[in-house]
Amino acid sequence: MNAMKKKIEFRDQYANQEEHYSKNIPLDFVYRFLSSFDISGAIWVLYMVYKGLSLWQVGIVEGVFHVASFLFEVPSGALADLLGKKKVILAGRFCAALSSLLLLGAGNIYDFIVAFVISALGYNLNSGSEEALLFDSMKKDGREQEYQKMSGRMEVVVEISQAAAVFLGGALSEYSFRYCYSAAITIALCSMLPAFFFREPSIEPEDRKKAAGEGITEKDKQDSRDKKDDRLFHVNIEIRKHAAVCADILRNNRAVRDILIYYPAVEAFCAVVHFYGQEYFAQLGLNRIAISLLMLVNGGMGTLGALSSDFLTKKLREHTRYAVSICIALGCFLVSSGHLPVAVTGFFIMGFGAAVLYPLRSSELNRQIPSAQRATIISIDSMMFSAFMLVVFPFMGFMADIVGLTWAFLLNALFLTAVVWSGTATP
Repeated sequence: MNAMKKKIEFRDQYANQEEHYSKNIPLDFVYRFLSSFDISGAIWVLYMVYKGLSLWQVGIVEGVFHVASFLFEVPSGALADLLGKKKVILAGRFCAALSSLLLLGAGNIYDFIVAFVISALGYNLNSGSEEALLFDSMKKDGREQEYQKMSGRMEVVVEISQAAAVFLGGALSEYSFRYCYSAAITIALCSMLPAFFFREPSIEPEDRKKAAGEGITEKDKQDSRDKKDDRLFHVNIEIRKHAAVCADILRNNRAVRDILIYYPAVEAFCAVVHFYGQEYFAQLGLNRIAISLLMLVNGGMGTLGALSSDFLTKKLREHTRYAVSICIALGCFLVSSGHLPVAVTGFFIMGFGAAVLYPLRSSELNRQIPSAQRATIISIDSMMFSAFMLVVFPFMGFMADIVGLTWAFLLNALFLTAVVWSGTATP
């Protein structure tokens, strides 16, 4: 009788635990909306130009951001795997608030560099942790097959949030950049509230068992037994073990390697158009409010893209990534036309296509990696994006200062086409 009672209690306890994990999903919708409400997203290039920086210097600052991101990315992912995703997410949002505070008072390129380094740290702390927490929460419910659809819905929330934010940011900046960055600080702090209520998904026993037996030598095991009370030593062993398992995944899984190269490259060339587009459309005659409206509509196109991702994947199957990438490259050529209506059309095509690719990439990558290493591998994906950006963004800024943004965007379109072609040519 006692055994039966204990069995029922255990079952009820497990069911309640699963219910707590499922609550992460609605909380994540609220968190993603607030954390994506980047009110400075449509005006930060204009802000730097207003503060006296050239496009080349803007490229340098963004390049420093990606150098810092490159250095922080994998360690931040490892911290999420080893210390907990919730703690790392909260730390990332604090860094976002601090960065906006420093940008508010920035007066020269060095101030911007410091603020952007802290922003990079915040971005890194959140980048892999958010996806990993969502996937593992769904995995606890046995719903990982629905992840791409859920990721698409999350992307819809992100696109709506970003579109509303850039419109509000552009409108506020028309009166004062100070209003814009003051609001950014407040929103970053508010985004910590839903994150406080996340429940950390526990790692499946089989994943822990697998990780425990890999990436560690016999000598490490013997030293671990000899130093049972040395906490620092055991932390070092865990980090070495974790790094070795991640390296083994990258070495033996070609599909993961392809994802970690192709998608970040395409995304980097899209980002060049999105960010330098602020100044480009200003040169084509739009004011800040009009640019904000443009970004708002582009966010709507991104929402449609995110909603369409699962449908297009079912129709196009393995050809989805390349068909969509070809459309993005075409959009980039249209942007480089120098004619406002054509450029706007190309900009919208790129926004739609990039939003289609994000859930697809996330789904492909998450299905290839175990839970115990999920945040770290996703962080490597972000690190690869930073590696491309720290080269592409300053280079395009340099070209824009020499030959103008129209020709720089044409060159960007040619590079993007080469990436897509090389991806389709890979067996």
